[in-house]
Amino acid sequence: METRIESDKHGPEEIPIDALWGLSTNRYQRHLRLTDFPVHPVMVKALTLVKKASATTNGITGEIEPEIADAIEKSCDRILAGELHEQIVVDALHGSGGWGLTKNLSEVLANAASKLLGGEPGSYKPVHPVEHVDLNQASYDTYITAMRLAILLALDDLEASLLDMERMLRRKSLQFDRVVKPGRINLKDSAPITLGQELNAYGSTIERALRRLEGSRDIFREINLGGGDIGTGFNTSPKFQEMVVQELSKICDQELKASDDHIRVGSSMTDFAHFSSSLKEAAIDLGKIAGDLRILSSGPGAGMAEIILDARLEASPLVESLLMLCHRIAGNDLSVSLAVASGNLQSNSATPLIIDKILESMELLQRAGTAFVGNCLAGLNTDQERCLALTTNTAAFTDLLATEIGMEEAAIVVKNCRDQDRDVKEYLLESKILLPERIETIFSHRFMTSPKRIIPFKKEGEE
Repeated sequence: METRIESDKHGPEEIPIDALWGLSTNRYQRHLRLTDFPVHPVMVKALTLVKKASATTNGITGEIEPEIADAIEKSCDRILAGELHEQIVVDALHGSGGWGLTKNLSEVLANAASKLLGGEPGSYKPVHPVEHVDLNQASYDTYITAMRLAILLALDDLEASLLDMERMLRRKSLQFDRVVKPGRINLKDSAPITLGQELNAYGSTIERALRRLEGSRDIFREINLGGGDIGTGFNTSPKFQEMVVQELSKICDQELKASDDHIRVGSSMTDFAHFSSSLKEAAIDLGKIAGDLRILSSGPGAGMAEIILDARLEASPLVESLLMLCHRIAGNDLSVSLAVASGNLQSNSATPLIIDKILESMELLQRAGTAFVGNCLAGLNTDQERCLALTTNTAAFTDLLATEIGMEEAAIVVKNCRDQDRDVKEYLLESKILLPERIETIFSHRFMTSPKRIIPFKKEGEE
């Protein structure tokens, strides 16, 4: 393989001739690469946006020549368009608080920009990774800003997926609003409930998960770009600090704002821990819903079989896969918590692990939600007759019927129907224990599942 030589105070490095990365990245590859996990593309995009905004700001303030700023911006645009990603060769778990990725990207941008201006890779003329691409930035403030921006960029797709799920659950709740079925406490028969009420509660659960995630937007709009490594702004131009957040907001179409305490944003990672916990909670909710539907569709001969999942779409195996994804997200949250707790003083060297696990969880949750809606919820149906038959075979229905004919006679009716495998409604109509219109009222979904609908049983002659 043809190579070029780059040298610094630590000695020479042999680098592939066509590589746009430089000697810092090359050393990282040889000595510090422990895995083959790629950096998440959203994180590459976010950091590229930060570099573009920084180049634009440095060009406006006159701290770098306009043609150099323009070349860096154009090189950033290539990466944002999906080019040059093969030049990002550090892995996701690069150490030292994001140093590996920021060096890799800065070298790629410097070499790509130099080529646009007639230079050769490795010469860093006329564009230098430190003197031009990294001007007024440190690896720590740019990386933390990119972490926060990456979450904002990925949040739209995740929220859209969860919103589709909530809406589908609400629609299904209306579709099955009149389907009465047994409620269950600790898997034991309990009071009647409609399938619509059950699905609507799931919709409310997802709505609350969405609210928790949406509440993080304002938190992550607060960035520390311009704060330098520590957050004091050391070696950063005041003009850069004033303008760069505005430029970044414009470029990425986000309402960002400079933090009121750059040191806090750089040293405390609990914003990420809080958000990761919200992702875990959403995954737990999704797993609970998927698990419930698996139980309700069990059978059909020996299980509950109250709902029907579309067999053509292999919905049951999908539910099992969803549960595994939810477990993975819960595991990612533990990794994030441990990484957040490992910070020291003004920094946290485990930030690459924090953002990698969060972005993975966001992607998994988004995919799970989309698959759940399209391949499970959309085709969900019910066996209404079975649901009603199961309902009338419970102690709760006996209690309900007792308000009309007394507990003793209600118990006899339910027992006779069970022993004779008879339909309770049909039995009541034939036995003429109650008037037909009263029987219709008893079997209405509103009577069974709403409060203050039951008329207390009264013995003959009582007021």
